[in-house]
Amino acid sequence: MIRKIYWIALIPLLLLTACQAELSPVTETPTLEIINIQVTPATAHWMDSVAECSQQIPDFGVYRQILPISELDLGAADLMMRLGQKQESDPFVTLLGTEEIVLVIGEDVSVPSLNLQTINSIFTGNFTGWGQVPEVKESEGDGDQPIRVLSYPPENELRTLFETSFLGSNKIKSGSTVIFTEETLDNLLVQHPNAIGYTLKSKVPQGVRTLSVSGDNPQPGLQYVLAVTQQEPIGKLRELLLCLQNAP
Repeated sequence: MIRKIYWIALIPLLLLTACQAELSPVTETPTLEIINIQVTPATAHWMDSVAECSQQIPDFGVYRQILPISELDLGAADLMMRLGQKQESDPFVTLLGTEEIVLVIGEDVSVPSLNLQTINSIFTGNFTGWGQVPEVKESEGDGDQPIRVLSYPPENELRTLFETSFLGSNKIKSGSTVIFTEETLDNLLVQHPNAIGYTLKSKVPQGVRTLSVSGDNPQPGLQYVLAVTQQEPIGKLRELLLCLQNAP
């Protein structure tokens, strides 16, 4: 009789244990996917959009590096971002959007626009005073002031793109006043109201005047924003790039 009672008590216990196992399945912890993005200083402001887009993708993170364009290395990154044109050495390129290099001027510059030939003469040093500028003569503006050229340093990405887009095969004259940031540019334009320089339209300091370009090519500084990858993006990297293409 004692053995019989023992087995009757054991059977409900086994059934209860089995039911508890079914109600408590083992869940796997999601794996976080992290990609390495290298950006140039000229595209670093796009990282705000990268951060917003990455937050919309589950279990996804981004590690970024801001490097000079000469130091970009696709062998050490999943994605590189830069301005300009596709290069022969680029394995796969995705167009994210456009930026524009524009001319900025001090408050005493009297003309609203310049043609490319005049811009070339100013930045290469052929014109050193505003009195030599044809557009100033036509508008009867004050041409007694010297022209102070503001430029990013040699080998800078924006300087290279500006020279290619606005000056053709020519280079910016030596001795121009060097700028490193938009804050420096803003300060120098205040100190030298007859100065002229350039920067990205999206990064023009508040209150700084821009100068339009007259002629057949009113937007010579239009630049592509490129994402370079080893191969056609898939998975979460593809989701990120699609989001960036639709970013404001």
